[in-house]
Amino acid sequence: MTHPRFTVVCPAYNRSAAIEATIESVIGQTTGDFELLVGSDGSTDDTDDVVAGFARGDRRVKLLRLKHTGDPGLVRSRLCRDLGTAYVAYIDHDDMWREDHLAVLGAVLDGGAPLAASGAEYRQQDGASAILRGRSLLWHPELAVVDPYAEPSRVAHRKGVLDSAGGWRRACRGLEDWDLWWRMGAQGIALQPVDEPSAVVSISGSTRRNSLGYKMVAPLANTASEALAKAVVGEWAGERLTDVFAEDFRRWAAEIDGDPQARLPLPCHKYGPDAGLPAAGGVTDTFTAASSWPGVVLTLAVFPGGREGWLVGLAAPIVSRSHGRSMETVLERRFPVAMARLRSALLLRLQDINT
Repeated sequence: MTHPRFTVVCPAYNRSAAIEATIESVIGQTTGDFELLVGSDGSTDDTDDVVAGFARGDRRVKLLRLKHTGDPGLVRSRLCRDLGTAYVAYIDHDDMWREDHLAVLGAVLDGGAPLAASGAEYRQQDGASAILRGRSLLWHPELAVVDPYAEPSRVAHRKGVLDSAGGWRRACRGLEDWDLWWRMGAQGIALQPVDEPSAVVSISGSTRRNSLGYKMVAPLANTASEALAKAVVGEWAGERLTDVFAEDFRRWAAEIDGDPQARLPLPCHKYGPDAGLPAAGGVTDTFTAASSWPGVVLTLAVFPGGREGWLVGLAAPIVSRSHGRSMETVLERRFPVAMARLRSALLLRLQDINT
């Protein structure tokens, strides 16, 4: 039996006719050697009928009706069973691809990369959009810990790397993709970005990423008073917190830029077997950091716990306890001056208010 080159995995739930644009963007790829698996997560509207209509007209489209889980990661896990294709790509039910998306990522995978991600156009519901490309696409295993990095619709990989990292699994805070990407990085699987914004990612206020709960990552100070802890945290606006970390962040960025584990975005001006290989002088952008955080927003927060009853510390939308420990390790190792300054400032301020 001959298998297609790509399996495209699309979890779907109650998307109705709106999923037509997503499926059409896949069917319209210049690289036609693929199968599209749409996993309906127990949809209760006419999503299944819409997908079935495409399947009747195009043998590459297949509908799998699944029991509702409410977790796209579990749907992707089911769709990725018994893969026969060389490569796997993902698209969410509200995203779209430029017609050369699979050609762009396929060229990078053909060039030897185990895992690849495109740039993107982020499109708001009101029509406003922003392009992600260039130096902002730099990847490093430590960045994979502190930054979700890429939505599934931007990513493709060789089928073997999925099992190596433990596959898709339920992520209790709605970032099952981040959970997989950072586990891949921890296994030494490098992600190669390509400087082509070939994915169109839909952004809306109702997406799960806009309703994430933050968890404590790095405890910094203790107090017996919740009100006192919240008062101190309230004094730390986002810009003030960023300023404390600015020097360490610039140093970290410079170190990452010269680290052999880092992956600069590749240009992709053609789609041949060598398009995924960096030509001499082909990458002109280098990673230069401003006084800002990576994509994930770390914040100061108050949580119950500690010797005195309340903890003040850095919080983030971590995906698991082991991920939280990894993030704390990166913060302590790469931001030693900032962490020391922040601890000292918080302790002194708590003492001042108490006296």
